[in-house]
Amino acid sequence: EPNELIEAVTLRADRMRALRSLMVRDSLTGLYNHTTTTELIENAIARARRQNEHLCLAMIDLDKFKLVNDEYGHVMGDRVLVTLARLFRHRLRGNDIVGRYGGEEFAILLAETDPEAAQDLIDKLREDFSRIRFGSDERTFCCTFSAGISGFPDCKDGENLRIVADNALYAAKKAGRNRIVIGRSA
Repeated sequence: EPNELIEAVTLRADRMRALRSLMVRDSLTGLYNHTTTTELIENAIARARRQNEHLCLAMIDLDKFKLVNDEYGHVMGDRVLVTLARLFRHRLRGNDIVGRYGGEEFAILLAETDPEAAQDLIDKLREDFSRIRFGSDERTFCCTFSAGISGFPDCKDGENLRIVADNALYAAKKAGRNRIVIGRSA
């Protein structure tokens, strides 16, 4: 029967879309997972190279996040991660790529953006996030993050882009946390 066939195909297509979403998204934050983020970064670099455009990668890591989990519990730690993910989703453009890179680390790829503009944007996000108060029992606390930024075409490929942003992130942590550092390719 044609109607039964249409119904069966629709059901299978819906299941496939749901499965695909589970495969590319982080289950806690709903952001892209590490593998998908890496693939999307490579695709974006290829597109930027063809169109002769700038793009930036920001690697972001929550400061002293282990203390949040130790002092307030993992449920509260998850709430912090979800809150930061929501902030990114609501404040960034639809064509920006936002992924949970692992643990408390996030990657944001900003299309058609140079490092200085990326720094301004990420710094505003950093300031806004640092003002959010999280509550646990009768205690409240705030969290901060540090970020490292790299840019294309300064960095020629995805691996170099990630390494430079990661090194800049470590420099931000070493310089006292709650700050952003722009990295340059050697």
